[in-house]
Parts: sequence; C-alpha cells; structure tokens
Amino acid sequence: MAASRAKQRIGTEPLLWQGSEQELEQFRRELNMNGLQLIKGGRFYHAMGQYDKADAMQYLIKRYQSCFPEKEIVSIALGDSPNDARMLESADYAVIIKGINSDKLDIKGAGEVMRSEGEGPVGWDECIQSLLNRLL
Repeated sequence: MAASRAKQRIGTEPLLWQGSEQELEQFRRELNMNGLQLIKGGRFYHAMGQYDKADAMQYLIKRYQSCFPEKEIVSIALGDSPNDARMLESADYAVIIKGINSDKLDIKGAGEVMRSEGEGPVGWDECIQSLLNRLL
C-alpha cells in the first residue's frame, strides 16, 4: 500500500489530489492508521510522518539554547499555507507571507503575527527587513 511505502520516506510525499472529498477523507484515515498524516500545503497535499515543521523548529531552538545558554533565542517563522500553522503558532514572531492559501491562516498563540503586503520572495524580504530593523 502507498501509505506503508510513504512511511519509509525521510521527508514528505507531495501529491496533487484528483479524487473526491470523500475519497480524500478515506485516504487521510488510511494514512492515520499507518502512523502518517496528510497536510494541505500551498499547492499540494503532503503525506508525512507525525513530525512537522513546528517540531523541527522546536528541536533547533533547543539545540541553540544548549549551545548558547547565555543568549536569548528568538524564533521567527515564515509561512504561507495551512501546513505552516503549527510552526507559526509556536514562534516568537510569526510572519504570514501573502499567497494562495495565506488568507486561510488564523494564527493563535504566536508572540507577534505580521502579514506581508507582497507575495512570495517580495513579501519574505519585506517582513524580514522590517523585523531585522526592529530587533537589531
């Protein structure tokens, strides 16, 4: 089965869903039964393990804290779609980059949330420059 093979991957398996909503929910249930999850990204769905971008960010923050215990570690997360929500919610500064699905992001729990005016790299640069000017 595809879910079992996907579980052996190190990263995610992007896919473009062409079936019905009912079939999508059945696929999601089968993935869950195999210890996997299905996340909606900007353009694709992603079949992946139980760890996500938020888990990776928390791991990196802990590593930085152990290497630099005397420093305050500040996290900035940038995203543009629902699969970024948990990561954005766990950041000190959540930056929502304008994109196809960015209006669907309702971030709760983040330290500060900002939305870009520009899309893609333009929005990324706009927000990072603004944050760097404020924080440095």
